[in-house]
Amino acid sequence: MRPPRLAILVLIGATCWATAPSWAADSAADPAASIQGLVEGLGHPVYAERRDARRRLRSFGLKAFDALRAAQQHDDPEIAEASRQLLGGMIESWAWPGDSPSARELLAGYGEGYLDGRLECVVGLAKLPLQRGVAPLVRIARFDASDRVARSAAAALIETTEYEIPPEDFASLDAAVDELNERYGPGKRWASDWLNLAVSEAGRRYPMMAWRKQALRLKRAANRHEEGATPWIREQVLWRWLRVALRRDDAGESAEVVAELLELDEQDAGRRLSRALEWACDAPAPETARRLETDHADSLRDKRGLYRRAELALRFGSAEEAERLFAKALAAEAPLSAGKRATAEALYGPTVVIAGELRRRGLSDWARAEYEAAAGVFSPDKPIDGLDALVAWRLADLHYDAARYAEAAAALAPLVAVCDTTPAARERYDNLPQVKYELYGGLPRRGSLKSQARLCRALAAHDAGDDATEQAELLQAIRSDSTNADIAIAMHRVRNPTEDFAKKTDEVLVEMQRIFEQRIWEWEDSDDPERDPDWRANLYNQWAWLVSNTTGDYDKAVRYSRRSLDVNPDRPSLLDTLGRCLFSAGRLDEAIAVQRRAVEQRPWIEVMRRQLDEFEAALAESEGDR
Repeated sequence: MRPPRLAILVLIGATCWATAPSWAADSAADPAASIQGLVEGLGHPVYAERRDARRRLRSFGLKAFDALRAAQQHDDPEIAEASRQLLGGMIESWAWPGDSPSARELLAGYGEGYLDGRLECVVGLAKLPLQRGVAPLVRIARFDASDRVARSAAAALIETTEYEIPPEDFASLDAAVDELNERYGPGKRWASDWLNLAVSEAGRRYPMMAWRKQALRLKRAANRHEEGATPWIREQVLWRWLRVALRRDDAGESAEVVAELLELDEQDAGRRLSRALEWACDAPAPETARRLETDHADSLRDKRGLYRRAELALRFGSAEEAERLFAKALAAEAPLSAGKRATAEALYGPTVVIAGELRRRGLSDWARAEYEAAAGVFSPDKPIDGLDALVAWRLADLHYDAARYAEAAAALAPLVAVCDTTPAARERYDNLPQVKYELYGGLPRRGSLKSQARLCRALAAHDAGDDATEQAELLQAIRSDSTNADIAIAMHRVRNPTEDFAKKTDEVLVEMQRIFEQRIWEWEDSDDPERDPDWRANLYNQWAWLVSNTTGDYDKAVRYSRRSLDVNPDRPSLLDTLGRCLFSAGRLDEAIAVQRRAVEQRPWIEVMRRQLDEFEAALAESEGDR
């Protein structure tokens, strides 16, 4: 007998009531509990309830991400599949308001991309200058469904080749992580843990045991052959663990981390050991460095290792031992590294890269010796070699920074001469990849090369008291490069200018200020969405640097200099300009404070240090006059 329809409806209602989802009661009290209830609702026996759970999970948006990601491993295959589908359509566009044009271009179509394409995007974002890729990378680390992609993004953010991390790196990462945490709560995946730990270091918290935990569980994941535990990802976490161990003066922990680093890849162990020793030299307690040197002496026989040992000998006051090791390092071959450094070494040669490293560590005499040993010969009968040209330029720059202007001019003279006298050499120079591309800091255009050589000769003549040569070289230099502020500044500082030279100097200053100002207005008036904010910073900085070192409205120079710092408030070269502007405006205390910030970030740049010395001497003199 067919049952009455009313009875069937009553039975269905009773069944639905008995299996009613719990999220209605939970949602008001605890959104997280509501989300978890909705996830379970994806497997509800009644289709309408499953559909409603999907709808409501979509309304939670990215707040439901962690619960859905975990549910991909649910015992109920229907819940696991529904979670995967919801995750796939959770983010319509990975480019968010505030992203730079270059970041937006890289993120175009990110959500539809395959794994390899998304990994390539991570690499591209990590290469963007001025922290423009930080916010998108934090987003990917938090919300990409793939653990490998998310961890790669987080590893790119925590990667550091230096023991001291620039303040701007902390600031940009902190802001991006805080924004997502405030919107969606703290993340619950390993990649999120790494970013939160990295941010905590900005407040001088050094969570050594937390980094140990992250590194060792990554190692276990690698032993299980998980795709999100690649050697490169593991290496970045290990470097963070080493950094906090050194900060806490824990020699035993540091030695353990170094052992883990060396196990990653025997072929690249020398590079890792060299960097670990370099970091240990910078740490508060250099005894750790001594222990590492003793434990791994046999692995420190290549050029980098010998330089690290020589530096350590200097640190401990053994000048004779340092010189002996330096001589061995200079004569040693430099094997190619792996990883990112290998790219620079392949393009520019390991000598150029190692000399640059030595300079950044304040070992300028050793850097100069490396450049001089690698210097090539320029001849009309020999095509210009890009590496030889780069060595000459870097050597001249090192001399210029140390105010050795005659030596700087001499380093550039053979290269400039062969370009001046040989059309084939000029064409060859203009087409060098080191000129056309700016990877790792390349060569200037030929006009700038020539004007820099003349500026060096002029400054050398200034120091020698040769007024005629100084003025003649500066007039030639400004003709080669009419918007080079340093040439105009040198013209302004000539001690005994002729009447014609003084008139020309005034004309140059007025015209250069006008050109720089016009470029600023053109940039601000443009509505081009692709315009580069870094270029704007450069324009404001040019005007401020020129005026603060010559004549003009010094208060306006301060305003313009501060404007240049909008994009990157801790950029050392821009801080150096602001210091000069404040000094010219008579604000000595502020000038010294700003200049100290610049020097702290680039202690190896001698011209910044000389400017700080000048400011401090002026302050001492003013206080003595009171």
